[in-house]
This record gives sequence, structure tokens and C-alpha cells, in this order.
Amino acid sequence: MDADTLETLRTYYRDFKGQARIGGEDDASEAWRERDWTDWDGDEPVGWVETGDSRDVYELDGERYEAADMYCIADGCDCQDVRVRFLHRGQESGGSVGVVYVDAPTADVVGTSHPPGERERLGRLWEAFAGRRDLAELSRRWRRMTDLAPRIHALRREQFRPAPVRRERRVGRNDPCPCGSGKKHKRCCLPG
Repeated sequence: MDADTLETLRTYYRDFKGQARIGGEDDASEAWRERDWTDWDGDEPVGWVETGDSRDVYELDGERYEAADMYCIADGCDCQDVRVRFLHRGQESGGSVGVVYVDAPTADVVGTSHPPGERERLGRLWEAFAGRRDLAELSRRWRRMTDLAPRIHALRREQFRPAPVRRERRVGRNDPCPCGSGKKHKRCCLPG
């Protein structure tokens, strides 16, 4: 690993240190419970990051790119797509190179989306990704995420639950005054 790639990884570590991570192959990894889900709209895909994972960084024509696999866990959605998003991590220009859609059960590519002019670069990045990664792993992660989805939605609803409002009993006009005078409230402390 060259010095630039190592520095990029250090930067990513500093940028993402402390953020909640989702994933893990067994129930021992429950970091998703610690995340504040109130900022998640419930429909956007959720990225998989295991504790200890380094960012999936690729170098192409002297530029750095990052891949992130994303999973749909929207309530009631039965899609089986895994989205692999590629981002350019260059100093001058950043942004999306595109997304490759993979059918989770078969690990087959079912589509792509990309900005104009990025098709060839997205194809090359996908080849690098598929050469480095076990695509069956995407299927295993998809199953894990679909198993976690109901629990994540329940946690999100719980986090949105407003705190109970305590209301004190309202004093009526003919009730004894709460000041302790023994008079009716309307003759003692009732304003007006």
C-alpha cells in the first residue's frame, strides 16, 4: 500500500470515527442499536459497514474511488436489489460515478445508473470491485439486513416517540384554593 492510499484511509477513519456502524455476521454485532435513526427517512438505502472494515477504496487512472454497498430496508418493500455506489474521492472533483444494481439472491447485475459520461469508468470500477470481492457476500449481507429491518424500524419508531407530557390537575372555580387559605379558588387566587 502506498503512502497516498494509507493517508486516504486515515482520512476516512478520522471522518467516520465514532459513527454508528451496521452489520456483522452474527448477533454479537449489534452496533445498529446505538445509531440515532431519527435522521433516516425510512426509505433510503442503508450502507453496510462492519466494525473494523476499512473503506473499499480503488485507484483508477491515478484517481481514488470508494465503493459502498447499500441495502433497501424500507418498510413493506420486497425488492431484492443491492446497490453498489461508487464515489470519486479526488481533491478537485468529488461526486458520484454511479450505481450498480445487483440482484441479491443471484448476485447478477440487473442495472446501472450514472451521470453522463461516466458509463465506462463505472464499468471499470465494477470490474475492480467484482475482482476483489466475493459477490455472494452481498447476498449474505442482504439477508442479514432484511432480517434486521423490522428491528431497525421499531427502534426508529421508539426514538421518534415523544416524551410523555405531565399535566397537573386543573383547579376548578369552586375547588378549594391550592394556596391553602380554605376559601374557594374563585374567591381567593383565581385571576380576574
